[in-house]
Amino acid sequence: MVTTPTPTERFTSDPVQSPYPSSGNGESDRTLTSRQFEEVRNVFNVFDVESSGFIDVPTMEILARSLGFRMGQQEIRDAIQSMQEERQTDDVGSIDLEAVCYILHKRGYSSRNAEEEMQSYFRLFDRGNTGYVTLEDLQQLQREVIDAEQR
Repeated sequence: MVTTPTPTERFTSDPVQSPYPSSGNGESDRTLTSRQFEEVRNVFNVFDVESSGFIDVPTMEILARSLGFRMGQQEIRDAIQSMQEERQTDDVGSIDLEAVCYILHKRGYSSRNAEEEMQSYFRLFDRGNTGYVTLEDLQQLQREVIDAEQR
């Protein structure tokens, strides 16, 4: 009998191996680090307004967007179906934290480096490459956005 570890058991060390079968396409089988899991769990709890442990597909779409991923509802449904096929279950319905982690992992969340991303975005604002963002940097960016919107 195969048992699936609970999300807590699955995400206690850094990094954590995936309990799901290997994709076989060379994709990393690592899931979320404990730090990433905590971040996802905190965001999940914000969106789980009824504290039921589940969210629906439209809410998952918003949750993913809040973490920097654009996913349509059909893409989310397809990911859930893929997860069910890999786990050989037909558990349908709302999305729990485990499913959210699975979907985000498949979208590359586990390979993201938040610090690198922040530095990259900071460099976009730091026009003079000075190590800080000035009011002039922000005003120039604002002008560029306004110009782009008027085109």
